[in-house]
Amino acid sequence: MSLLYSFETNEDGSYSFTSDQGNSFLIYFSESPMPDDEGNTHIIYNLGFSRDGDHSCIPFSSKYDEGIRRTNATIVEDFTENQKKLENSYLRLYIRPPLKHRSSCNKSW
Repeated sequence: MSLLYSFETNEDGSYSFTSDQGNSFLIYFSESPMPDDEGNTHIIYNLGFSRDGDHSCIPFSSKYDEGIRRTNATIVEDFTENQKKLENSYLRLYIRPPLKHRSSCNKSW
């Protein structure tokens, strides 16, 4: 099991890698403008991913692979380091179930 998988940056700015178990992962970021009450527009970055070309929320039944987690974290780090305009931006991670995640994040802040 790899500690970190080799990943590629695709032409569209997304990232891809394949695990030792043969699963293909695509990690991508999309931008959403968010205007505030003072007329400023903030950019929200949404992180999305697919496994083997599917966005299904069915639980993954393969053995836990630490390399996938480390590779995803490295991709987020790479994205933020390469986006100079991220200084005052937010990154929103979609994790299921969202309400539980949001509650956990708010408590930790």
